[in-house]
Amino acid sequence: MRFLHHKQHTTEENHFWISISDLMTTLLFVFILILAVTILDLRTNKVVPEADYIQVKKERDIALAENIKLKKLIESLSLEKELFQNKMNKAIKEKQVIELKYNQLKEKIKKLLNKNRKARVELLHTLQRHLALQNVKVEIVPEEGVMRITKERLFDPSKAEVKDKKLIEAVTNELLTLLQDPKYRDAIQTIYIEGHTDSDPLYIERCGIVWTNRELSTQRAINTFILMKKYAQKQNLPFEDKLFSYSGYADSRPIKGTTNKDKEEKARNRRIQFFFSLNPPKYKMVEDIE
Repeated sequence: MRFLHHKQHTTEENHFWISISDLMTTLLFVFILILAVTILDLRTNKVVPEADYIQVKKERDIALAENIKLKKLIESLSLEKELFQNKMNKAIKEKQVIELKYNQLKEKIKKLLNKNRKARVELLHTLQRHLALQNVKVEIVPEEGVMRITKERLFDPSKAEVKDKKLIEAVTNELLTLLQDPKYRDAIQTIYIEGHTDSDPLYIERCGIVWTNRELSTQRAINTFILMKKYAQKQNLPFEDKLFSYSGYADSRPIKGTTNKDKEEKARNRRIQFFFSLNPPKYKMVEDIE
């Protein structure tokens, strides 16, 4: 085994020296060629014209100058590349920080909105339950923030006067009382009082103005608002004008599942509907963004 190992070592060493020998042979061959060309030039007495020499020298100097400029340009570009890369790395880090803050802010807003949404659902259920104890029936759609008063003859056909004032007063009393709880009041931005009619066409003239179902439904909402405000003032209940708004939709938004064809369904759609819009989250946005 020791003999084999020594033999292998000798072979590798010989291989190394053979490569060096090949290289030296090649260099010697090149040297001989250069020497032969030089001798040949001397024998032929070939002389380069001075003008050509000057031109070649001039072109060489220009090439050297351009080469120096190119090196300086490469150095400048390398420096700019390094500066740009540093700025890019800094921008990437800042982007990551901003994305993190954005996701945290979005999650915070989501939690606050869910808090307000949960408070609105609780408010509607509590309001419905308290009114039921007074034999006042209202329909609620908690996930949509809607409460409907659909009692028959709340409004007579083609009329805007509220027939059952006691019902509206009961709703006003319970609603304003519950809204004194900050949990509910902070959750609600606006309460929209919406007037709705059945599908029977309306075209009457009142005080020189032609009324359609659009004007009728709007006036029903306005009359409900006025009745609520008067009752609140009479009972010394806190009533914020800015909290309420009103509008009329005629027969364009019938209750889901109704066709507005028979007498009972038409009576249901002659209704007042309350929509409780959620309050935007209250916190210092600027500080959170910064």
